[in-house]
Amino acid sequence: MIYLERGEKMKKFVKKSFVVATTLVLIILLASCAKEQTQSYSMTSNGVEMKLTYTYTGDKVSKQTTKSVIPYSALGVTNKEDAKSYLGPIAEAYQGVKGLKESIKYEENQAVESVEINYETVDFDELKGIPGITTSGNTDKGISMKKTEKLLKDSGFKKESK
Repeated sequence: MIYLERGEKMKKFVKKSFVVATTLVLIILLASCAKEQTQSYSMTSNGVEMKLTYTYTGDKVSKQTTKSVIPYSALGVTNKEDAKSYLGPIAEAYQGVKGLKESIKYEENQAVESVEINYETVDFDELKGIPGITTSGNTDKGISMKKTEKLLKDSGFKKESK
């Protein structure tokens, strides 16, 4: 009789273990099936055209790229040299930050700035002091796509069609 009880207990244990293992496998599979997506938003303000593109999985943003086309007239300057003098010190603050890339191409009548932020590797504390970059809330768990979209729409950005 004792052997029968142990056998029944063992069967129950094996069944429970199987259910737990199957559930874990399903959770892992579902999590790995989350597809990386991109979404872009644009706005023109004071003559400056801005396009922000976010790469995200689920609600977590992994990367943001920004392209800004800045007419020299929006800066109050008329040529490349004056634009470099104006934008150079600002661009300098972006350099040397892990997870952050920034470059400016000076064209005939405008500057084109490209910024890329890798949210997987960037130091959020370093971002706080950089002109033009704003973070709010707790960034320890990453950047929320839903909250980002709301903030962008509230600021006047328009969601672009895919």
